[in-house]
Amino acid sequence: MSAMYYVTTTVVTVGYGDLHANTTLERIVTILIMFVGAFVYSYIVGSLSSIILSMDASARALDHKLNTLIEIKQKYMLDTILFNKIKRALKYGHTRQEDDTTQFLNELPSTLRTKLSVIMHKELLKDIEFFKVRRVLAELIV
Repeated sequence: MSAMYYVTTTVVTVGYGDLHANTTLERIVTILIMFVGAFVYSYIVGSLSSIILSMDASARALDHKLNTLIEIKQKYMLDTILFNKIKRALKYGHTRQEDDTTQFLNELPSTLRTKLSVIMHKELLKDIEFFKVRRVLAELIV
């Protein structure tokens, strides 16, 4: 039993203080307490690590979405007001879904999604007769 006490004390790194177990019963109780303490400590460290890791993953996902928005802004020359509205919407409604342009658009509110889609696809829309007529009407109204 003394050997088991010595090994347990060494493994759980409790140390060899001034107080130590003298009888077999004291050694058994001390070994159990050391194992419980090591288990609780491991559980707490694991839980904290998990929480920090999940916060970090969420922040990375949001950063990726914001970088995608910046790329879209540069590629399609978004105005600052629309960019800021989309950015606020992303920060507010952030989820952990996959990031591609379609998914990115699907996460936006419908009005912002429509505005951004029109800007992104304006070259395609220019060639469609229906939108040409609407553009002329819009210019007449304004």
